[in-house]
Amino acid sequence: MVEQTLISAGNENRSGRRSRTIGFSVVEIVIACAILALAIVPTLELFSGAGRQARQTSDYSIGLTLWTKVGQELHLANWENPHLTEMLQADVQMGRQASVVDGKSPFFRTIEDDALPYAEIQAGQDLPITGKSGPIYDQLRSFTVGFRTAHRFLPTTGEVVEVDLSTDWIDFRTRSRSLEMPVVLPRIRGLHEIPELIQDRVVADEIVRRTLFPEESGKTLTQVASDRGADLSTLRQIGDVAILVNGLAGTWLAHQNTVSQLTSEVSSSPTPLEAVRPLLALARKHEARAAVCLQVMVYLYVPLEDLARSFTLSRVGLPPPKAGSITGILTKLRQVSQSFTVNLEASLSTYVKAYGQPYSEKIPPRLRTRVLRKIVELAKLKALTCGPNDLTFVRTVLTEFRDLELGRNANFAEFAIHELEHCQSLESLKASYPISRVGAWQRFGVALDAAISEVNGE
Repeated sequence: MVEQTLISAGNENRSGRRSRTIGFSVVEIVIACAILALAIVPTLELFSGAGRQARQTSDYSIGLTLWTKVGQELHLANWENPHLTEMLQADVQMGRQASVVDGKSPFFRTIEDDALPYAEIQAGQDLPITGKSGPIYDQLRSFTVGFRTAHRFLPTTGEVVEVDLSTDWIDFRTRSRSLEMPVVLPRIRGLHEIPELIQDRVVADEIVRRTLFPEESGKTLTQVASDRGADLSTLRQIGDVAILVNGLAGTWLAHQNTVSQLTSEVSSSPTPLEAVRPLLALARKHEARAAVCLQVMVYLYVPLEDLARSFTLSRVGLPPPKAGSITGILTKLRQVSQSFTVNLEASLSTYVKAYGQPYSEKIPPRLRTRVLRKIVELAKLKALTCGPNDLTFVRTVLTEFRDLELGRNANFAEFAIHELEHCQSLESLKASYPISRVGAWQRFGVALDAAISEVNGE
């Protein structure tokens, strides 16, 4: 009994000593906490930095998304309304920096078509991003968009308008941030200043030499002009006329064959759907031929005026080219204006036919709109050139198109409104039209007759 008591007491003593050795002292705990703090603080800063980086990345993603939306709308609007680039440069207020919420920016005035009647944009009903839009309003409230425009000329695209889009916002640190990237909008390409057949001056000069002086083989046109005391620019003016006239004549048969083939396909097509493709191809073929003829007139009327003012045989050298050769070359130019008139009228009437029933409903909507724009442009050109100068037809077409697109497609409606302003009268149309084309038609015939008379007089 006594032994058991002693054993038990010993065990208790050992147990007590063990309990006093288990655990940590206050000093140990303080040291451990200090070490833990040294490890936790950098870790917390790491998480905090990652959070700031994520927020900043999110803001830049929103800015890029807004830039993409505006850029896509500009590209679409530039296709739907050819006057967009003019409007962007004329309306300074359109490009000012404006908030993307509350309808302050023209690109964000209507976000969703969420009110009846659907498919029509109703002012005051189809709302922009407002406070009722939920969290997205708070997220976008500090974002603004704007742009600046500038002209550029690219070797492949031609004249373009570069729109420098800017997206600005205030980040979570209340610092100003900005994202700027360009959007390039091509302008409607006009006629090339120099026709393709004479763009290579070396090749063109050799053709001129063979045409006017076939006996001078082995010499360049510059050498021939020097040997004969001729004016090189005069030889080039006459020679370019020959090259362009012969070039048009050389492609006339191929053009007629293609026109005959397409006309046959249209008449033999069993359904309007099958006739649409060759019908539009026929219209484009006539349009392309008229464009080439107009390009020749745009390029040649100035040289013709120069010939009419100061032509003498001495300017083409002594001895001069064969008698009558220069007059014959100039006389052939009459075919150019005649071909322009015939093909312009044929192209316009074919496009009008395709835009009417039963073909119109078989053409996809976007292509149908492009056909309408072709009709407008060709009707304007006809009124300004070969006539008659009656704008009633084109105004009727534009008015119907404007009334159709109001409330449906703002770009198409703006296009029609813009064109109607130009077509109020023949004078307003002339003021809005490229002067080179109007001047070419008005001056080409007069200059040609005067040049032929001057050459015959010599």
